[in-house]
Amino acid sequence: MFLLSAVAFDLGAQTQDPYDTQIAAFKSKLQAVENSQADINRRVACLSQRDSQLTSQRKDKEIALGKLRTQEQELTRNIGTQQAAYDGFNESFRSEQGKLSNLQRELRQLEAQKRWQEDWIRQCQAEKDWKRLWGLTCEADMNIAKTFGQIKSYEGDIAAAAKKEQIARESMDFAKSKLDASEKDLTETRQRARETDAAITQTEAVLRTTSKVLSEVRALMQPFKILISDFTVALNEAKEVNLEDKRRRTLNSLSFFGKEADAAINKHSIAVSQTEKTLGQGWMSDCVTQ
Repeated sequence: MFLLSAVAFDLGAQTQDPYDTQIAAFKSKLQAVENSQADINRRVACLSQRDSQLTSQRKDKEIALGKLRTQEQELTRNIGTQQAAYDGFNESFRSEQGKLSNLQRELRQLEAQKRWQEDWIRQCQAEKDWKRLWGLTCEADMNIAKTFGQIKSYEGDIAAAAKKEQIARESMDFAKSKLDASEKDLTETRQRARETDAAITQTEAVLRTTSKVLSEVRALMQPFKILISDFTVALNEAKEVNLEDKRRRTLNSLSFFGKEADAAINKHSIAVSQTEKTLGQGWMSDCVTQ
């Protein structure tokens, strides 16, 4: 019984052909290459998606910048027009203000003249000079009534001038408020334009990096496909090999593809590093799981 078990064990050991072991190792390596190819395909899709997003973002920002530049030009033209309008209203206000000041000065002069006349009349009436009918003609002689009339006229003129000055001031202030608002809008628009321009530059830099990495990773797809195809054919042929000479040629062929597989897997590792550096670990993980 023990002898039969030993024979059976020996026969089982003989079935573990080293050639089969080598074939199994190459099959495992082929599986690793296939897994790498699948991951590369996902990363290419992910990079393509990011490339498209960045291109769209750049286009949107360029459109926004164009609108801001147009708005900046319009505001600049409006400010020129509003500045001229303000200058005109300001000149009109200064003119009305000058007229009012002149009238007020002339009124003060008339009021001073009236006070002098009133003092003279009181002195005249106190003297009781027979030539002025004992003071009865003092007012007529001084013609103070005319001064009273002039004062009343000036008071009406001043009221009208003050109204004109007020209207001119309000027009000037309104024009100034519009001018200030437009200048503020222009300052803000220019700031947004600078920020948008900087954002475009930043987006373009990221896009260039992403496009470069996409091109490099995408370039691995076809070589991986060819390698997997050739490696698969070689393995299928290896399963049918029985003769020792063909077996050696087959192992040489598989050994060659094995080295190519190692190089491909190394390139896949580089591609993984490039994509994660370009897109970020979190973003890449979300993309790959889609």
